[in-house]
Formats: sequence, structure tokens, C-alpha cells
Amino acid sequence: MIGLLFEQHGDRLRRYLAGRVGPDHADDVLSEVFLAACRRWSSYDPGRGPEIAWLFGLATTAVRSHARDEARHLRRVLAQCADRPGDGAESSEDSVARVDAQRRIRRLLPDLHLLDGIDRDILLLVAWAGLTPTEVAASLDMPAATVRSRLHRARQRLRRVDAAHDLESLPPKGFPR
Repeated sequence: MIGLLFEQHGDRLRRYLAGRVGPDHADDVLSEVFLAACRRWSSYDPGRGPEIAWLFGLATTAVRSHARDEARHLRRVLAQCADRPGDGAESSEDSVARVDAQRRIRRLLPDLHLLDGIDRDILLLVAWAGLTPTEVAASLDMPAATVRSRLHRARQRLRRVDAAHDLESLPPKGFPR
């Protein structure tokens, strides 16, 4: 029965999931949806609605789970990077800059989902793994110029988000600053 549901609704669900989690993750989340459908088939109640509605409910739950898992993972990675001691050669200016950058990253962490999956990967490989754009290009098997372009675009987008955060933290007009 699940195979038939996949044949009937798999493409439609995949399009929905690609819009929610991006095309890079859509197939993985689609697999999770149909795995959940297999596990919960006995709980499906046709009186509550059609199968497609039930499947979209499972898809929505899978999207939320995917987002939580990714956010949890990014927080773990950030914590590991923040806990890593310097090499001792860091100047006090570099140390202050690193701490400031970590604060900005923590503030922007919830907004990383706004980036395309590849752009996010490139940004994190540069920012957290310390790779150069050339090294990122080699690791992702893409031209270095493409990596530099996508990195620039990702940084611009996060700068706009960061500026919006700064504006939100300002007191309303007419209040002393």
C-alpha cells in the first residue's frame, strides 16, 4: 500500500519538500515521510481525511524535525568552535575580533536557514573549518570562482539580516538612545 501511495503522491510531496528544505535535502526528508507512513499506517484513519492530507501532515512533521536537527547540529558545531582554545600566537586584537565574530555568529545562527544549502556549506567551511575558497572548491568539486561568488552572496545576505537585527534592537523613535 505504501508503494502505491509513493507512486501516486511522491512527486507532489517531493516538490513541497524541496520548497521547504531545499532540493539537496528533499529526497532524504521524503524517505523519512514514507518511513513514518510505513510505521504509522495502522493509525491512518480515512474518516479524518484523504491519504494525501495525512502524508502532508507527516511531511510537515518531518520538515520540523529536519530543521530542529540541523539547528541542534549547528549549535553543537558552534560550541565546539567557540570552545577551541587559540594557538597562543593570537594577539589581543585578534582575540577580541574572534570573540566578536562568535557573538555575531550566535546571533545569526537561526538565520543560516535562509541561505541555500550549498551557500551555507561554503560559508561554514570558510568560517568554521577555516578553509580557503580554493580548498572549499576542491572539497565540493566546483570552480573556485563559483565558491568565491557564492560566499560573497551568502555574506551579503547575512550582513543584511545582521543589519536588520541591529535595527530591531534600537529603541523606538522618540525614545532616548
